[in-house]
Amino acid sequence: MAQAFWASQILYKFTINPTKISINLLYLRIFPPSQNPRFATAVRIVAVYIGLYMFASVGATIFLCTPVARAWDRGVEGHCINLEAFWYSNAISNIVGDIATLALPNPDTTYGTLEPTLWSNIEANTAIFCACLPTLKKLLVAFYHRCTTPTPRDSGTSHHAWERRFSRPLVGWGLTWSI
Repeated sequence: MAQAFWASQILYKFTINPTKISINLLYLRIFPPSQNPRFATAVRIVAVYIGLYMFASVGATIFLCTPVARAWDRGVEGHCINLEAFWYSNAISNIVGDIATLALPNPDTTYGTLEPTLWSNIEANTAIFCACLPTLKKLLVAFYHRCTTPTPRDSGTSHHAWERRFSRPLVGWGLTWSI
């Protein structure tokens, strides 16, 4: 089982990294280098970084231990590199490549596009909020009645009456939740 895990780590690195490189190459097809040579250079740098990382991480994974069989069989005499440091450096290098790949196609925000982008984001968030409102109807109705209906303990509209009204637990509101 441990040998299969070791082999799967190698195959994972040979799968995920070429996928990231292909995304970068897709950027070069979508945004031709002739139109933006600086962007094309940045894409190539990120793709080379991911490729070099892939070969380094695969090599390090294969030779985690000396002899190699010690990676899956701790009974074999030998030694291994610091696995915790290896996994942390592996994760950091992977995240750097991911962030660089994701950040590449984002154009610099200019003054002319800032306001329309802001309103587009407000529109999208408002749409999500409105789509969720029907699921909140029973809660909002119960909350409204709770806020507007006096309780026997309330005497007038003193601060303490409002405090008691809002400090009561939600239990007993008769709410049923369904997904």
